[in-house]
Amino acid sequence: MKIVEQMVLRFADILGFDLMIAVLGDSVQASPGDRYSSSIQALAKKDRVSIHYRDQIYHIRSIHRVLSILTNYLSLQHRADLFDLVGASTSPITHFVDFEASGIAPDSYPVEIAVVHPGGEYQALIKPVRYWQHWSYDAQDMHQISRDQLMAEGKPAATVAQELNELFAGLYLVSDAGEDSYWLEALYEAAELDPTFAVTTVEQTVGPEHAAAIYYQMPVARGHRALADATALRDTVERHYRIMRLLDINV
Repeated sequence: MKIVEQMVLRFADILGFDLMIAVLGDSVQASPGDRYSSSIQALAKKDRVSIHYRDQIYHIRSIHRVLSILTNYLSLQHRADLFDLVGASTSPITHFVDFEASGIAPDSYPVEIAVVHPGGEYQALIKPVRYWQHWSYDAQDMHQISRDQLMAEGKPAATVAQELNELFAGLYLVSDAGEDSYWLEALYEAAELDPTFAVTTVEQTVGPEHAAAIYYQMPVARGHRALADATALRDTVERHYRIMRLLDINV
């Protein structure tokens, strides 16, 4: 979590420590420290950051909330939004993918895919093949896709696989879920094709430090539809790298 710690310390440098704490308001709780620290020390763990300064320890409850508050405050100070302040994102990720599935059992299968990329977006419901029989109503409650809808509106697995091969040949599609590689494999097995691209994770693409910082900035409430989730990941990754540029932290 060193990236998150660097981000908090840079905000303290830019704003001044006391102003930063004031801006965060009720997102911070202070408690007495067991020693005096003349320098600002930050420790990020899970979704929390602890800052030791002087004779106090400041506990910050939500990394997502904190980075949003501080970034918005700087934007207001400069009377410009984050894009205007730093320009286009320097994210190394350009293509984002998400699957929805029939459940989490071993015989589950993909029901929807979406890819968000610089040229636009691709999304498709996937019609179950004959041997895809498993269905979880808990999963249906999450993504609000029924099996009847898939049978009526879904594209055949072979059609989806062929379209993906034509659109994304030679590329890496990045997901925030490792199991999406499994859904890709299930799709192409049903289609009796080989993919011309690869699905990988945020961590494999940008490393564990950046990935951890990105995951903790993801919106708490997500759409649980493939396009909404892929878009949320794209927006969070791009925002993360803009904040890194704003704070002048080497990426």
